[in-house]
Amino acid sequence: AVKSILVMAGSLKRAEPNLPEDMLLIRAMRDSNIPKFLKDDAILFMALVTDLFPGIEIVDAVNPALEKSIQEELTENNYEAYPPFVLKVVQLQETMVVRHGVMTVGQTQCGKTVCAETLKRSLLRLHNDPDIDPNKENQFYQPTTLHTMNPKAVWMEELYGTVNEVTREWTDGILSNIARKVVRNETKERNWIVFDGPVDALWIENLNTVLDDNKMLCLVNGERIKIPDTVTFFFEVQDLRVASPATVSRCGMVLLEEHDVHDGWRLLSKRMNRAMHAKYPELWFMDRLEEILEDCLPPSLKFVRQNTKEYLTSVNAQVLESLIILLESFLKNLEVDDDEPPEAVRRQIAKPKKKGDDDDDDEDEAPASPTTQPDEPAEEEEDRLKLDLPPKDMDHKKIFEMYIALSIVWTVGGNVLGTDRPKVDEFMRPYLVKISPEFPEDGSVYDWCIHKKSMSWVPWTYKIPKFVYQRELPYFSILVPTSETTVFTTFLRNLMTVRRNIMINGPTGVGKSQVISSFLLEGLKSDSADSEYRTFDITFSAQTS
Repeated sequence: AVKSILVMAGSLKRAEPNLPEDMLLIRAMRDSNIPKFLKDDAILFMALVTDLFPGIEIVDAVNPALEKSIQEELTENNYEAYPPFVLKVVQLQETMVVRHGVMTVGQTQCGKTVCAETLKRSLLRLHNDPDIDPNKENQFYQPTTLHTMNPKAVWMEELYGTVNEVTREWTDGILSNIARKVVRNETKERNWIVFDGPVDALWIENLNTVLDDNKMLCLVNGERIKIPDTVTFFFEVQDLRVASPATVSRCGMVLLEEHDVHDGWRLLSKRMNRAMHAKYPELWFMDRLEEILEDCLPPSLKFVRQNTKEYLTSVNAQVLESLIILLESFLKNLEVDDDEPPEAVRRQIAKPKKKGDDDDDDEDEAPASPTTQPDEPAEEEEDRLKLDLPPKDMDHKKIFEMYIALSIVWTVGGNVLGTDRPKVDEFMRPYLVKISPEFPEDGSVYDWCIHKKSMSWVPWTYKIPKFVYQRELPYFSILVPTSETTVFTTFLRNLMTVRRNIMINGPTGVGKSQVISSFLLEGLKSDSADSEYRTFDITFSAQTS
């Protein structure tokens, strides 16, 4: 820490020799520590500096050319030039000036990769600007090549290299191979070796000699590779829980939090919203979506975080991205005729019960028994047939709002435990009614889907496909369709059309594998020679994932 402060103070003194040394030293101490502090700790740190050095006014070093370049790069690549995020990119550059080992720390989707990519392109823009660097002599304003790897995805031998125990032959690993390439590069071009994965003592301790002043990569075969000054070791990590003090003290740190990307989801929302509007100009109402998200998403996320438990831990940006992806899948399949279930299954389906209904006392509303004759339809059967509504002219804005409501239910509230769904139902219903005034009051918010032709809400049970018993199938291969399997099959089919990755989570034994296998075989016909899809299964465990 002391060394980095002195190095930064020296560079500041050379850049501005006429400024007081005490002020430059305080600025160096501030600039080398602020990037690694939490927001609240940064405020406390600045208060301590003010108390320890009263009367000294710190003159900030401003690099308007770099800031302007960063803002232009963000805008051109459909990102938001949000001032706190621009500041983080500047801090990353300042950290790289004094350290050749740099770590960006933060939760997933907080902008670590975008921060590095933006800085890379910004430096190249400055390199090509004749007014900024006419002689191409600035060692940092140079073209940069990124060598990215996940160190936890390979064995240690594959990362650093190994000696064959029989033949004693040396085989280079990924890192040693990259190191040889960058050493042979004698130009001023910079190389960032990016480790995008968790940091632990199993692999990073071997880099201690690289990260200190020696800059020496020591291999198992006794070979030592001197790393040139044009190389930066860049780590993108979520946390440093298991990193040793020896490693942490050798690296510069830049911490990215959710407030640096506007609460974690707002910047991503604007970016994806613009992209989807350009993709579906007639179907995507950008302003309406932004209005709904600003009104509904913050309180809903806060409620889910504080009052429910999730199967898998999620972050706000991931929930927002899932919401927009699901909404896109619905709109892309708007013309697909999938409203009606098979006629033969209609007698077996019932509408959701109204709140307060008694299942035991009202015998008239019991579903028809399997022995009911076709010429003696039950009273419930007549009610079910009345769900067929006449088609209406398509109102794209109305159907867009309805699909927003459906997407919010299954993204914000789709990852919570089943026991917490009644809480989500009670909290979300007023917001859903505000989005779509025709949202039903009966049942749960999870019970309803959209009938596109009539632009109305119908229960998921309306879409349950016909079940045909096949005697030759093994017992454990039989899948009886329910409203839950219908939900997931519908989502799988829609998300497949927009080419998105899908994860289904839940406790053991609830039928995740069975639903997916049934969809692949019956929905995509993956076992048919004429199908464009091919499938294969991989079993993951705690050792493989």
